Amino acid sequence: MLFTPSEEKNEIINGKQICYVEMGQSASPVLILIVGLGMQLVEWPVGFIQALSKQYRLVLLDNRDAGKSARYGPVHEETAKNFDWQLSEMRGMEYDLFDMADDIIDLADQLSIRKFGCIGFSMGGMIAQIVAAQHKERVEALASLCSSGGTLPLGATKEAESVMNETMHNAGHDIETYTYRLFKSSQYFLGNAFFDTKKLLNETQKLVKRGYNPGGIFRQAKAIYGTTDRQKLLEEIYVPTLILHGVEDTCIHHSHAVNTKRLISQARLELLTMHGHYLSEELGGKVFNWLAEVYSK
Repeated sequence: MLFTPSEEKNEIINGKQICYVEMGQSASPVLILIVGLGMQLVEWPVGFIQALSKQYRLVLLDNRDAGKSARYGPVHEETAKNFDWQLSEMRGMEYDLFDMADDIIDLADQLSIRKFGCIGFSMGGMIAQIVAAQHKERVEALASLCSSGGTLPLGATKEAESVMNETMHNAGHDIETYTYRLFKSSQYFLGNAFFDTKKLLNETQKLVKRGYNPGGIFRQAKAIYGTTDRQKLLEEIYVPTLILHGVEDTCIHHSHAVNTKRLISQARLELLTMHGHYLSEELGGKVFNWLAEVYSK
């Protein structure tokens, strides 16, 4: 885990409970890092965060309905088993990606942060895109990692959809079974990448203990599919933008990255061969080097 519980702050901000961590250089440029579907702020690659913290002020948060931030429904959602990842519209969602983007601005306001760079992975990239488009005067740079190009569906394989559904629906309300499913999900999305099985299982157990909330994953998924087409919005992004995407991504097809590059005028795109849908030190290194370019100008 990246942080100890004592380093985390859990505050009511504009009526919403948000868990976040600040670290790094207080007088340096600010970066807000936004994780993906069902993920927690402790899941960023350790080496990446440590490197960034030496040169930037970092703010990492648990999105609503994940980790220690506020829950917007029950821990278990029985209808999660029927979620269809091919739907172009999802009715009955508790919130959408625009609401989640508002959380980022509310947190920045709470911390008296006027300008910042946004780094978002997967769903976090979608949220970061909205923030950059709607708050042009505040966002200095945008890194969109393994994220979408503003359209639906996301192009996940049937196998990937099945794996994700299992992490949203815990039929027996059995934490041990859920932990195993989440562990297998992590294994699946890592693909051919090297990982220590024992370490991965240990980290999964810690994640479940820190923020067990399969229903929250379902509600976040509904937020993604309940948010309208964002292509026109992406055309409103004019800040330096880095788009990274794995060619082997089975969760969000890499054609989304190509579309994002088409829509954002100042975007740089790099497709990574043999890389799936996960946060890696390789991604982190590329973001780190790109940020050095952006903030040296």
